[in-house]
Amino acid sequence: MTIAALTAKQLQDVLRTQLAVDPLPVPQALTGKFEALMQHQVVQAPPPHTDETSTMISNLMVSEDQAYQYVSNDMVFMLNNASAMSPNELTAAAIQVQVESASLQVDMQIKMSVVTSSKDAIDTLMKNQ
Repeated sequence: MTIAALTAKQLQDVLRTQLAVDPLPVPQALTGKFEALMQHQVVQAPPPHTDETSTMISNLMVSEDQAYQYVSNDMVFMLNNASAMSPNELTAAAIQVQVESASLQVDMQIKMSVVTSSKDAIDTLMKNQ
């Protein structure tokens, strides 16, 4: 019997007999919700917020997420099409993904250094008060 073939009842029985653990009962509503989530092969992003009062930080996070998705999509495309690419095309695609990834890291480091320096400046200001 594999783990995928276990039902919730069988799993509880195994926990009781093998580990001498009595699992807490799980509400049926949560079980149904979890099983519905597990039926989807790809996790979908939550719907975008329609709130007009988004902050600078949330905008920054959205743009960073989009950048990571862009690099990730390029990597997946390269891996899926590597067998159809010539060595030159494969090398060019690998270099492009490396440059995008490095650029993303540099961008994140710059943003983090700005945040850190601002925090340090505020800390120094508060100490001098």
